[in-house]
Amino acid sequence: MAVVDTGVRFDHEDLAAKLLPGYDFIASDLLSGDSDTGRDADANDPGDYLSSADLANTALRTLCGNPASTHASSWHGTQVAGIIGAETNNGRGIAGIGGATRILPVRALGKCGGYDSDIIAGMRWAAGLSVSGVPANPNPAKVINLSLAGNGSCSAAYADAIAEIRAAGVLIVAAAGNETGAVDEPANCAGVLAVAGIRHAGTKVGYSSYGPEVGISAPAGNCVNVGVGQPCLYPFINTINFGSTSPTTNGYTGINAVTTGTSFAVPLVSGTAALMLAANPALGEAELAQRIKRTSNLFPTDSGLSACPTVTTDGQCNCTTATCGTGMLNTAAAVAAAIDGNALNPGVVISLPDSPVKNTTLSLGSGSSSAAAGASLVGWHWSQLAGPATGSFGSDTPSTTFTAPLAGDYLLRLAITDSAGRTGVQDVTLSVLDAAPKSGGGGGGGAPDLASLAGLATLALLAHRRRHRDHAGRP
Repeated sequence: MAVVDTGVRFDHEDLAAKLLPGYDFIASDLLSGDSDTGRDADANDPGDYLSSADLANTALRTLCGNPASTHASSWHGTQVAGIIGAETNNGRGIAGIGGATRILPVRALGKCGGYDSDIIAGMRWAAGLSVSGVPANPNPAKVINLSLAGNGSCSAAYADAIAEIRAAGVLIVAAAGNETGAVDEPANCAGVLAVAGIRHAGTKVGYSSYGPEVGISAPAGNCVNVGVGQPCLYPFINTINFGSTSPTTNGYTGINAVTTGTSFAVPLVSGTAALMLAANPALGEAELAQRIKRTSNLFPTDSGLSACPTVTTDGQCNCTTATCGTGMLNTAAAVAAAIDGNALNPGVVISLPDSPVKNTTLSLGSGSSSAAAGASLVGWHWSQLAGPATGSFGSDTPSTTFTAPLAGDYLLRLAITDSAGRTGVQDVTLSVLDAAPKSGGGGGGGAPDLASLAGLATLALLAHRRRHRDHAGRP
């Protein structure tokens, strides 16, 4: 798993054992802020703070777009890496979602974000592709985590690199952005699994970008009307360094940190992909994305919100499959689908009539059946496998009819084919009566038990790191 970000703190006790040697792709010494010259083999994060001295440096100030104020170090890459790979069962801190996944740190973001050229070079190297002037990567990643974003449509440079990386069998997972608007680059590039952010309740979190390019949604954190001095209610708790500028001691974020953003929804998806590969190393990048989408949970609906893209003043809305992807990330189901080779077959659901009677036309349906993401249902075939006599079907369509000449149990089958040529099957038993049951009187019934709804357990973290495009006067 490659994390293309600000680098990491290799000395963090919850990460040290999980980190592979990485590389620093920041070509600008001003932007890098470390003591090395140009690109080098040290992916440690020295801090991405902006000091008064930095603001007084005309060249750096221009490079950063003339910022008005200083800012502290974010340790963003360390936080992202922690969501994926923090050690488990060690009695301290947190547990990363990726299990035993090893992390390849790729440093491409510095004091004021990063250049596209550095990010693309880092992506290529992470995938095992050649980068001029840089040694070959001895540990190519199968998944690349991009918790970064920038305004604009997908450039040719990104599109070409992504096509090469995908051809190498590597899945790219990227943040939709935190703009409450259109999906940012590179998440809006074809072939990237773009991740939008949802609240603890499953609706779109206000700041998350959204649109048709999104493939899946995951918790991104939200604080819910935090007053002055009050804690954030739904933050991520994650690995961090406590230095405001240069690194000092390591530790973990707390409830008083507003650690939210689509940056931190992304590693939940990337970590899920890593678990899927551990369960089934033969899965390709397209299969990983498809099974993550196929196993997602349906979005809930909040009666007080409109459907996206209509948003409230703070950006909230009810997610739809046209704006937030196929659904909400379901890691357990995705890993199960990685093991099950039939996971992408159509899901077949047959509906039967109540109290069916012989020699009557009975209605059968399949309206709740579904296809995997990117496919559609195209063919239906109804058949009888067993029964006291041979019944007759109507047409091979989603809904059909069946007539049973005798009472008894009939074993029926529906096979559905999707646009990718995959077939799903369900068998059901239809118990046919001689005559319709007579209605009885009197008696009362108890109220049915209601299943309790489990709220989404969310994490949350910092806002995604902004990157800069390679244009004159605008890094």
